[in-house]
Amino acid sequence: MDQKGKSLIWVIVLVLVVAGLIYWKGQSNEGGMNTPATEKVEIPNNVLKLGVIMPFTGEAAVYGENELHGVQIAVDEINKNGGVDGAQIQLVVEDGKCNPEGGAAAGNKLMNIDQVMFIIGGSCSGETLGFTPLAQEKMVLSISPSATSPSITDAGAFVFRTAPSDALAGAIAADYAYNEMAARSAAIIYETTDYAQNLEKTFKARFTSLGGEVTVDEGFATGDKDFTAQVLKVKNKNPGVVYVVPQSPASAVLVVKQLKANGITAKLLSTEVTASDAVLTENATDLEGVVAIEPYYDQGSEKAAVFLAAYKAKAGKDPEFPFFAAGAYSDVYLIAEAIEQVGYDSTKVADYLTGLRNWTGALGTISFDDNGDVMTAYAVKSAVGGKYTQVKVVTP
Repeated sequence: MDQKGKSLIWVIVLVLVVAGLIYWKGQSNEGGMNTPATEKVEIPNNVLKLGVIMPFTGEAAVYGENELHGVQIAVDEINKNGGVDGAQIQLVVEDGKCNPEGGAAAGNKLMNIDQVMFIIGGSCSGETLGFTPLAQEKMVLSISPSATSPSITDAGAFVFRTAPSDALAGAIAADYAYNEMAARSAAIIYETTDYAQNLEKTFKARFTSLGGEVTVDEGFATGDKDFTAQVLKVKNKNPGVVYVVPQSPASAVLVVKQLKANGITAKLLSTEVTASDAVLTENATDLEGVVAIEPYYDQGSEKAAVFLAAYKAKAGKDPEFPFFAAGAYSDVYLIAEAIEQVGYDSTKVADYLTGLRNWTGALGTISFDDNGDVMTAYAVKSAVGGKYTQVKVVTP
């Protein structure tokens, strides 16, 4: 074949290749299985259904009320400013009752009936762990503002939280009891809920590893009002510190009140449950001298101050638990931002949040680790004269 014939063949081959590429490109832009991976999934019906699971009955309802205000403020702001990719957020709110059964029932309704793909909650660890297995199965993403059980760390790739694990809080409480309170023996009175039992375990493990001894380790059921048996055991052992770990403020006040009424003068240490200024105002005499440990929250930062002002305007009062309220508010913005960036796709939203570093909002600056957990500092606060005074900030 002469040179001219060879050139003609190469021209024909080139034409066929170009034609094939044009055809392939046209097919790949038609959607279906050939839709480019970078194409954003649109929000169905231009309405973003956002599920909420929080307790609205029982003693733990104080958390649900506190956090729902934060959620609603964020939703109102986002909707007023055009929504999420033009879609308005619609809340679907369910009572998780602060227990696994309530959480499971609420999650089942939201996921199977309401068809939500994103959930704020739960507030309590038990109700959160009640619905996360189904959420994992259905690839529904959730962010909790206040569930702190270490078990949530391993709950799955679609589970996030803006409250730190009890694995940190219990250890910090033990360090403070041993090193700052100089206690060498401790009594623990805890509620038999997932949240409180995990704090009991981490405190006990850390305190004994430091050289201390836990001489009383007593649980009580949710709803109990009489703690005579637990208090008498504490009185007989006369420990250096009593670590009170309730699920709700009401239980905390009752336990502390009965300890003092029985002449127990040991130092008293508790959790974020008792760290509320509102709770202290209502129970100043009973809680006098209690040291509470809670996640550190800089209420004076610019974004925090704006949120807290908005909260007071909506609720007519300051939040009882500012860190959790700000967390719920921030959780809505985190989901909204992620969807705007990567589309209505829970897998991509999960990847987006996992890679998020130094995100700044009303809660402060946060980053998620590969397990959906956040790291934060803790504030040690002491109840003196009807007010909480910050003793120190501890960074793990």
